[in-house]
Amino acid sequence: MSLARLVLRNAWRHPVRSALLVVFTALSVFLGCFLRSVVTTLDAAVRQAATNRITVQSAVSIFSDLPASYRETIEQLPGVESVNRWTWFGGTYRDGKNFFPRMAVDFPLLFAQYPEILVPEDQQRALIADRKGCLVGRGLAEQYGFEVGDSIPLMGTNYPKPDGSAWDFTVRGIYDVAPDAVFNAKVMFLSWELVDEVRRASPDAGGGSRVTLFWVKVKDGYDPAAVMATIDARYAAGPTRTLSQTEAAFRASRIAALGNVTGLLGWIGAAVLFAVVLSAGNAMAMAAAERGRESGILMALGFPARRVASLVVFESMLLTGIGGVLGAGGARLAVATLRRLFSEVLPVFMVQPETVAAGVGGALAVGVVAALLPAIRQSALRPLQVLRSE
Repeated sequence: MSLARLVLRNAWRHPVRSALLVVFTALSVFLGCFLRSVVTTLDAAVRQAATNRITVQSAVSIFSDLPASYRETIEQLPGVESVNRWTWFGGTYRDGKNFFPRMAVDFPLLFAQYPEILVPEDQQRALIADRKGCLVGRGLAEQYGFEVGDSIPLMGTNYPKPDGSAWDFTVRGIYDVAPDAVFNAKVMFLSWELVDEVRRASPDAGGGSRVTLFWVKVKDGYDPAAVMATIDARYAAGPTRTLSQTEAAFRASRIAALGNVTGLLGWIGAAVLFAVVLSAGNAMAMAAAERGRESGILMALGFPARRVASLVVFESMLLTGIGGVLGAGGARLAVATLRRLFSEVLPVFMVQPETVAAGVGGALAVGVVAALLPAIRQSALRPLQVLRSE
């Protein structure tokens, strides 16, 4: 009998114990791949940010609006190609549980500044022509069943209609995201001019038009850092000071607002790794103890102690490796489901091939570590002493 067949027979000598080890390893690797993918997805969102787009917001907070009149001034500054107004539109769709981002924007500038947003040309024209039209992401359309031509009623909160009725928007376009881009596919875009017109008609409007932030596209050949410094210097004395950031910095600040996500996930992953090592080590210790007589016979027949000990290591690697393949492969196949379940927090979620490879490799490494102590004990056995003890 070859050593490979012996490893296979030993691995499934106790089917229940082996199956439990495989299942527990698979679940642990699945969780590990998910946690790692959260970090890699957030990192990708920062790395893939455009270098020619910057944001301009209030220096106080993202929740403090800026005067809409800043747009005309910013457009005249050196290096500025275009300025789009983005205003957060608070509202309720059906009930408060149906939350998704809603931003009022200038549609022509949105399409020009974001080439990664893919919208058919006929839908673009329909959005520009219909002030009550809206653009929704593919993920949002799939979640709520929106189709082009559907009506979406929203009860405004920060922008209520004067008569207290619901806003009635018509879906004129559904956007997809370019394959290599990181962009939220669950956003609803509205016409900024329509929202501002209704806001100004409200008796509680007060003051001029306001925006949440400006998206600025920098001309080719200009340094974004110099453009940002020029914008902030222009409004250093007010009336509202600005904070300009690159798109990467803006995304990083939004991630930082969630807290030390990387550190928390790292601790959770370490706890999972420790648990699976203990589980696999316990299983292999029991398996090795049960085969003491067999190991002694093999040594008596001339098998080196090192090779006998390697049987325990290979058996452990086989079981944890199977669990690793199942867990990592399951995480890869479950991307669509995970994206749907965590859409409110991670609208763009992906499991990279490198994460799958790391999951399988980690499972094999756990198998080696878990089998080290039982293997050392096996190699220290004395054939005569083992046989006499039986």
